Amino acid sequence: MPAYANSIAPFPGMTGSVIDDLARIPEIPIKDFPKVTLTEDIQQQLAAIGSPLPSDFKVGDILNPQDLFRVGNFEMLGLSDVSLSGIANLTNVDLSQLGINQVSGFFSNLTPEKLLNAQGLNLGDMKLAEVPLLKELALQSIYEKIKDGKLSELTDLKNLLGADRISGSLQEITSGIFQGILGRDQVGQLFAGGLPDLSQLPEGIELPQGLPLEVPPELGQLFGNATVQQISDVLPDFAKTAVTGISPERLGLFSIPESIPGIDKIEIGQIADIDNLSLSSFGDLNVANLSLSQMPSPMRLLPGIRTGVADISLGTPGAGDREQQRVRIVSGGITSRNMVQNGARCEGNSCPHFEIATPGDPEFHGAAWMDAKGQRVPDGFGILCKPWSCKGPPGNHPFGSAARVLLTNINQSTGTADVSLSFAFCRRIPFVGRSCTPWVFPTSSGIPIGKIREKTLLAFVPPGQYVAGDVSDGFIPLPDIPEPEQIALAPQSPKKPVSPPARCVDQGTCPLLNPLPDQSAIGIYSRFRRRRPRHNGIDHQSKNAAAAGNANKPTAGAVVVAPDDGIVREVCEMPCGGYGNYVELALPKQGVWTVHAHLYQIKVRPNQKVKRGEVIGIEGGTGRQMLSYGIHEHLEIKTAPGMNRGQVDPERYRWASPNLHNPPKPQDLFGG
Repeated sequence: MPAYANSIAPFPGMTGSVIDDLARIPEIPIKDFPKVTLTEDIQQQLAAIGSPLPSDFKVGDILNPQDLFRVGNFEMLGLSDVSLSGIANLTNVDLSQLGINQVSGFFSNLTPEKLLNAQGLNLGDMKLAEVPLLKELALQSIYEKIKDGKLSELTDLKNLLGADRISGSLQEITSGIFQGILGRDQVGQLFAGGLPDLSQLPEGIELPQGLPLEVPPELGQLFGNATVQQISDVLPDFAKTAVTGISPERLGLFSIPESIPGIDKIEIGQIADIDNLSLSSFGDLNVANLSLSQMPSPMRLLPGIRTGVADISLGTPGAGDREQQRVRIVSGGITSRNMVQNGARCEGNSCPHFEIATPGDPEFHGAAWMDAKGQRVPDGFGILCKPWSCKGPPGNHPFGSAARVLLTNINQSTGTADVSLSFAFCRRIPFVGRSCTPWVFPTSSGIPIGKIREKTLLAFVPPGQYVAGDVSDGFIPLPDIPEPEQIALAPQSPKKPVSPPARCVDQGTCPLLNPLPDQSAIGIYSRFRRRRPRHNGIDHQSKNAAAAGNANKPTAGAVVVAPDDGIVREVCEMPCGGYGNYVELALPKQGVWTVHAHLYQIKVRPNQKVKRGEVIGIEGGTGRQMLSYGIHEHLEIKTAPGMNRGQVDPERYRWASPNLHNPPKPQDLFGG
């Protein structure tokens, strides 16, 4: 597609400009997107994803787009897969020069509890002295309890650090608080019992706000020797308090890399609830300075798309419109994790649209791109789309699945239309996979970018084609994998080996391959159970794992391979609940899905095609309390994707050598 030097007017203020080439749209910085008037609909949309605006935002306010966009809106652009250091590299910011208070919106959602669960940080066994920001927060928590007269809540802390030593340190801190506030006699009365009785304070006495700068050395040393996990266990309020709970002045003393070791290196998506943060929460990291083409997975025109010319605008809204029943329509929605764009028919009595001219491409010559206003088509997938009844505005995805291009306000008399971008909000849900709202953010009509006119070059993805998550995914159709609601759970049949379903078309590959190959599997340790204690699959073990003696440590076993040709539907790296690291595969020829859990290491990525026998991971013992069960693979076979859907006994299926049907051990050793 040719480039035009003046195809979009200088930013900002592009909404009145004429776009001659869609290719430049991703170059617009997010901060230069048009401002948005806050409506009740926008408030309801944000509330539906659990990310309401602060109470000081009122209907009618004019907001910057970075206040409305969430990390989850850019999940398909890789924002949740990058670290704070990675973001700083993209925005040319020196992270070591930023204090926590300069990105306080990002840290305002972080608590010690969430940080302890964040994969890659490994804070639990760290000494509190090695985590300066959390040490400060813990001391602040103690100070607040002293100030509020809740010393009884420090009993567990005294048991952890030593009653006599901690009592003396607490008395020293408390005594310091009152120096200069009360007279000597009053201080003596307060400390008559060792620790102060704040109920005896004279009326009108106000305690100072914020942590005293001087902390008794002994208390600091005691804290330094305790681990973050230990302090979190004995100070529940501390564990659930945002790390920005200390004063802004104190926050400014901590640079991001030094505050919490490793916080700048892990993927931000590993921290709970980060997808609900607004882009403005990143403060001086200046995420809003980026354009969509500068995101970790850049948004650009996809390779292999079709091109045409906006030939003529048709269909003035009104009853009896001759264009109301267009059938060759290139605009529509996305309704499954396959990311296949579906064309959609017009709803209602009229269907304003731009007709596309593709003289050299008869298949799409005269096809229609519908006006999104007043139209709702099937859109979104998973539980996140339910509040919108899984319907959204029709559009096209020439830049990939992250953003949808909408045409609105198509005007037949002027031959023009407004161009808008709309986004979904997506989240990866353990055991279920990616779920996305319809493409309705930040408004149901998108955010206006500019105008097109007749003869403008248009790029579009044909209906029924796979829409790549980013350019690196390529532009290829994927096999159709039905969504959960399209599949009925398989009935239980007598427990005996049977052939896989009839969808297996090549009888030479119908027997499933043992995921622990090369005669390494030594048998089933825990069988399939529908009733309590429930067990949705089987557990089996390699000779490598057996030789390790079921060591209670995260060591590696044998390789785990794909049982047949398929597609990686979902991967999850810890924390992923009791499953630990797991991979879910779709096996189209077999008509089933498989789950491979407790892996030591994952070797594939989502949407990757895998061949029968290709390595997908390494056998391990990951997952909540799984190490005590030893190294093994938990294997499930399902007739539907997602957690707890359609599991059937793997022993019902026919397996190629090495066979899974080995005699079990006398007792079930594994429970997960």
